[in-house]
Formats: sequence, structure tokens, C-alpha cells
Amino acid sequence: MGNKEEQIIAEARAYINGGQTIADTAKSLGITKRTLQLHLGKLESINPELYTLVLERKTSNQNAGRRVGGMIGKRGATYTEEDAQMIANSIASQHLTYQKAEEVFGIPSSTIYEMVHRNHVSQDTRDQLELIAMENQRNSSIEVIQKSSKRC
Repeated sequence: MGNKEEQIIAEARAYINGGQTIADTAKSLGITKRTLQLHLGKLESINPELYTLVLERKTSNQNAGRRVGGMIGKRGATYTEEDAQMIANSIASQHLTYQKAEEVFGIPSSTIYEMVHRNHVSQDTRDQLELIAMENQRNSSIEVIQKSSKRC
């Protein structure tokens, strides 16, 4: 068996026994992820049994990634209820749109919307914000109509 084949087998064993991803294994071996992938692909003709174990490890890693990936979007709030109430009160008192509030607070408008609508804000404040949103939408529509009538 050649030196290169021995190296590929050693890399495969490091991947299987290390319990890491291909990227992490490649980094620990001092090679690129792509190089390790190519080497593991050549393993099929060098050592089919070891190649089968590599495929099992890959499948295991992929399944673990899916479980972790399935948790994306299910994180806890990064703000307190007091923060949400304070921001909602500011939006209400200044008659801000969510886009304007984004500029003022440096928080994405979608996050502000979630803060308000996930029961972190009192129902009275939410009702007030809904009225303000309808008023802002109406004013925006009037501006569009006025601009288009000036062009004619």
C-alpha cells in the first residue's frame, strides 16, 4: 500500500473516530475540507469497509445537523418584556411606523413587530399601535395619491 493510500486511511480514521464534522476534521488535520472530501471519495476503491464507515459517520453528522437546524427560529427572546413595553410606548407616543422605529432603535422592524405581538406588550398598547398603523397606512396612501395627481 502506498504512502498516499495510508494517509487517506489515516484521515478517514480521524474522521470516523473523532466524532467531528468533515470541516472540523480537515481543520484539525491541517488540510482543506475539499481535500478531505476528495480523499474520502478515493477511499471507496482503497478500503471499501472503511468507506462504508465514513458514509455512516456522514449520515450521522447530517442527521445531527438536521436536528440542530430544526431548532433554528425557536430561540428565546433577546429582549425583556420591559424593553418591549418601552419600545411599544415610544412607537405609540411618537406615532412611528415599524420602519421608523427600526431606524430609531436599531432593531429590525420584524423583531419590533414580534416584540409587540407576542404578548410582551399590554393589549391596550397593541390596540393603540394597530390604530396608529392604520393611520400611517392611510396617510401613506394619501401621499401616493397626491404625488400621482401632481404628475398628471
